[in-house]
Amino acid sequence: MEQRYWPVSDDASPDRNQTYVMVPISPPGRSNDSLLNRTASNGSAHSGSGLADDGEAIALNEIIFVLDSYVTPFICAVGCIGNILNLTVLSRSRFRQTDGRSESGAHVGLIFMAVSDLLLCVAMFPRALLPSIHLLFEEYDFQLLYQAYGTGVITTFILISTWITVDMTILRYFYICHPLLSRKWNCRKCALVVYPVSSVACCLLNVPSFFQYQITDFSDKDGAFYMIDIGLLEPKAMKEFRYCQVIVGVIVPAVMLIYCNIRLVQALRRSHRIRIRCYVQDHNSQRSRKWITVTLIVISLGFIVLVFPCELMDFFVDYIKMNISRTESFLLVRSLANTMQVTNFALNFIVYCIINVHFRMILQEMCRCSTTKQGPSLMPPSSIVSAGSIYSSRRLRLSQSAV
Repeated sequence: MEQRYWPVSDDASPDRNQTYVMVPISPPGRSNDSLLNRTASNGSAHSGSGLADDGEAIALNEIIFVLDSYVTPFICAVGCIGNILNLTVLSRSRFRQTDGRSESGAHVGLIFMAVSDLLLCVAMFPRALLPSIHLLFEEYDFQLLYQAYGTGVITTFILISTWITVDMTILRYFYICHPLLSRKWNCRKCALVVYPVSSVACCLLNVPSFFQYQITDFSDKDGAFYMIDIGLLEPKAMKEFRYCQVIVGVIVPAVMLIYCNIRLVQALRRSHRIRIRCYVQDHNSQRSRKWITVTLIVISLGFIVLVFPCELMDFFVDYIKMNISRTESFLLVRSLANTMQVTNFALNFIVYCIINVHFRMILQEMCRCSTTKQGPSLMPPSSIVSAGSIYSSRRLRLSQSAV
């Protein structure tokens, strides 16, 4: 957990030999964790309302450190590989033909979401490479920029992935529950417009998060160094922005996903009952549509269960700070929620493999092709041609003798 220190004296230029006190500077993907940790440790050491002993607080901090420094980066690394495989499979022409590209634009949405999830995993991975405690920055380097603006990058990709999931679910809802309307508007053409517009809109809506902190440079006789200061946004404006984040990034998407998924599940059950009653077997195209719908339902449920709790905890973090006795427990729960959130963005590859049969088939074909290219061919092309010509000549002689 990143900690930032401000000098106790009123001098504008901090000195490396001065005593520093901590201010709430958020590392990427979370807010005010360092302040919460410091407050919790002080409360447990000096207040009877804190934890029972310091040993429990140290144990909780060790668990939090392992989750943030090892588990989360490992999941991000797996997520990078998985999302690259997603893009490879989704770009295959056979997958586009068999998995309903012309029906609801779900294929386009899956590609957009794979790109966003890949960039999110890449943006979160540097946590494992950066030191957990750094007082001053002596160079204007990647670590300084990442600590100052990494939160904005990560939250932008989270917002993009959230709304791409919402868009896919809404388009699928119209395609299944309102087929005449979907044919009138052509859901695939709508998807080609909706996904880019949603991505750009999410980037614009999250611009204020990049002004939460700013980099301040100081110079003294020892040289120049840099610190992260409070940004251009006033506290009132930042509070209003957090309210907008919760509404746009959590409440509205959750309501839409829950409603659309309930209607999709009802439509699937109704269709299944009708087919059983009429003794109708599913064709390949119907199975494709079914797998697409089930995949989108599972992805949406994963967002609701794994992503939204972490976003809500980020919103209530300022209220939890007031209760020192519960700070360590809250930090542990929040680290678990962060891990769950990263898992959702990293492991869509496993969801596709389990649910979507076409995804598995194409992945198996890719593996077979890679092994076939490495091994020698059993029969050279010339022998294949000669065998075919012999078979044709024999067939011609038999037909002439029969006549």
